[in-house]
Amino acid sequence: MSELTKNAIIYMPDGEVRAVFHILHGMAEYQGRYREFAHFLAEHGFAVVTSDLRGHGINTARETELGFFGDNAVSRLVGDVHDITQYIKDHFPHIPCFLFGHGIGALLATVYIKKYDNYIDGLFLCGMPADKPLRPAADLLTMVLMAMRGEYHRSSLLNYLIMGSYYRPFAREGSEFAWLSSDRDSVLKYEINPKCGYIYTINGFKTILDLMNRTYTKGSWIKKHTGLPIRLFWGEEDSCAAGKNGVLKTVHLFSDNGYTDVGYIIYPGQRHELFQDFCREKIWQDLLEQVESCLAAIPDVPEKAAATPKHIVLEDFVDPEIDRPMVRDEKLNLEEYIDKDAHPKVEMIDFADIEAVISGAGSEESSASSDSEGSTPASQKTPPEEEFHPLDDFDGFKIDPNITDGL
Repeated sequence: MSELTKNAIIYMPDGEVRAVFHILHGMAEYQGRYREFAHFLAEHGFAVVTSDLRGHGINTARETELGFFGDNAVSRLVGDVHDITQYIKDHFPHIPCFLFGHGIGALLATVYIKKYDNYIDGLFLCGMPADKPLRPAADLLTMVLMAMRGEYHRSSLLNYLIMGSYYRPFAREGSEFAWLSSDRDSVLKYEINPKCGYIYTINGFKTILDLMNRTYTKGSWIKKHTGLPIRLFWGEEDSCAAGKNGVLKTVHLFSDNGYTDVGYIIYPGQRHELFQDFCREKIWQDLLEQVESCLAAIPDVPEKAAATPKHIVLEDFVDPEIDRPMVRDEKLNLEEYIDKDAHPKVEMIDFADIEAVISGAGSEESSASSDSEGSTPASQKTPPEEEFHPLDDFDGFKIDPNITDGL
């Protein structure tokens, strides 16, 4: 496998930048699925950076490398996150930086803060998978299959053993991806998207197990910012959360390691992909409120950010997916697609060994598709009744140490 670049997109607000949000996507998907959410945050004054993990989206050399992370994957993934964080710090000095992770992106974000918690000002985790009690056995099987078939092999058996406990509870709905969302249109879009839903290579599953191991292993925290605000979000029907006991165990992962500002929200009737479910707009708003509370608690946040740099036309290049010309800022080495009617602006990061590619804009397209005939717009769905729980709410709950999720 050739050495891969880290592809990233930055969404800029029209006005001053209040904070920067770095989003890490989940398993078998790509950064483009967070475009609507990125536009939402940018409309509220946040710069938003999304990126494709190794083996996902445009961060692959060929189609066969989808779901393949390469050698020493976890350390390199953490390095990728840190490179982008360093870029954010360099180009948005003195501006708060928040890290968001979904699914395996939540695991990666957790592994990242174990070493670099002093580089960010808030951690937001959505659909974070609970630890698997039978993870050591799964890891052994993965190593055996890798020795027999090679790390690029895609094993249906291994996929069933690791992912089966997630989709089996929804088997009657006729899709192995029904566990992701209660919105059937969202599930269908995921199923037919060639950038989503593929079976991971053995190397990919080994990387997930390594991420879990690094996340839930005790005694591996380098704690420099124990006051870091940490917020976790789950759907009540998220099968990878392993029920209430799994949620509490995951939250206590942070509190037991000395973090003092931890809270969570559980949404009734929602599943794994909260940002792709019926009530996503309500959930975005709830997350925004938590971000605002974190910002309010940060001392000496500057009222104004640095002015947006001027751009000059570099060449007449048009991305065929969005039919827009591209310009480059030579000073900061940023690229931006021109769209006078776009709100907010969408720029591309191009730094060090990062090759930035925009996969297309169009929150309008996303909203139009969600309003298509036969589906109910997210804004018209009844929002779930949820409540933010600070850490103190966990007092008195008993966590069953023997709970299992069947691998």
